[in-house]
Amino acid sequence: SVLYDENASCHVALGQGYSGCLNVDPPAVTDELKRQYNCNISMEHSDVMLGSAATKITAEGYDGRTHLIMEKGKLLV
Repeated sequence: SVLYDENASCHVALGQGYSGCLNVDPPAVTDELKRQYNCNISMEHSDVMLGSAATKITAEGYDGRTHLIMEKGKLLV
C-alpha cells in the first residue's frame, strides 16, 4: 500500500462520508441525521487517486465562483 498525498491530486472517496464536513446545526452525528443530508454511511472509507499530465481540476467556492486548482497535472494552490 502506498500513501499518496490526496491534496496533490484529484481523488474520489468511496464509502463512509465525513459528516463533519456538513455545514449543519445540530451536527449530523447519528445515521438518521447523516441520511437527511445525503452523507454516505458505510463501515469503510477508501480514497482513490486520479490524475495525469492532462488533469484539470476546478472547485466552486461558497461564493459561487470557480477556482482553478490543478492544470496539466500541476497543482496551482
